[in-house]
Amino acid sequence: MSEEKKPARPLRRFGWFAASHVLVSLLTLLFFMVLLGMSSIMNDEWMFLLIFLELLALWGYWGMGAYLARHRGWAAFSGPKEFCGAMLRPAVIAWLWGGAVLAMVFGIGFYLPEGAAADILATTGGIIAWVSVVLCAPSSLLVLLWFAFGVSQTWAAWSLAVLLLLAGGLPPLLFTLGSAWGSAASDRRKGPLLAGIALTAALGLFLVGAAASTMSGHGLGFGPGAQDWRYELTGGYRLMRVNSCTIVLTTEEGEIVVDGYVSAFADTGKDIFVRGISLPLEDPDDHPEAEDCLWYWVDAGAGAKYGPYRSAQALEEAANAQGVEVPDPTWWTDTYPAPSGARYD
Repeated sequence: MSEEKKPARPLRRFGWFAASHVLVSLLTLLFFMVLLGMSSIMNDEWMFLLIFLELLALWGYWGMGAYLARHRGWAAFSGPKEFCGAMLRPAVIAWLWGGAVLAMVFGIGFYLPEGAAADILATTGGIIAWVSVVLCAPSSLLVLLWFAFGVSQTWAAWSLAVLLLLAGGLPPLLFTLGSAWGSAASDRRKGPLLAGIALTAALGLFLVGAAASTMSGHGLGFGPGAQDWRYELTGGYRLMRVNSCTIVLTTEEGEIVVDGYVSAFADTGKDIFVRGISLPLEDPDDHPEAEDCLWYWVDAGAGAKYGPYRSAQALEEAANAQGVEVPDPTWWTDTYPAPSGARYD
């Protein structure tokens, strides 16, 4: 006679989820470090391996839930109320934790003056962030991918809320679905299995699409040089993206002609005009005021640089004085997203 299954007590089920969470997190962190060590010999493949690792880690929660339900003899959920309770207990804690981290990183710190309070907050936020990386590796990896692929810029105000919902809710939801599969009768297991597959597949397709968008120049890069590009201009000059906040104009030999962040350019086939940002750039999607821009003109044939000029009008007056016409603003090309024809090598 088979042993009758008993309902798992909420606290005991929560404890087993916590233990599974730590195990999955440590394994995810271990494999992430392995992939990080391989990043120097990989380019685009590295990003897709990170996506695969994220999906594998999330599926690990489903597998742990199914294993524990089978081997601990948990009875099937009595109804939606018990299922939601088992899922929401750890999810609420994760949302509160994630909300506190995001508030420290993106919220409270910006409103405190410099001093002891700001230093304490920064230190506390740093400690919590590192604890999150170690003990919440799958969620932390999702956060990294989210920002790396530019989703935060695409969805603007909704981005952090959706990110918090997914990072905190997916692990307990998949664990609960797995335990529902492991404790259900054989003829009722299809639902939790298909739900787990659908969730991870949907997230995977979304991340792959975001990665593809990033590779085409519409998002932020992630990893050593993953999204650095170069764009060839007249006379052997080129634009080089060094990182998300640095784009420079260089000669063919690599000598920097315009440093900092070149935000727009125009190439007439003889002359090159560029617009740079004079202030330190924190976000490549920023739109600086006109007084924060510097304007340059390069005579590609003579190898001469003119500028910087403090305004577009000053640039135009200097060029016109030498018989050179500055292109209309509609002919200028922004460097973010990457201009069409940029090479990722």
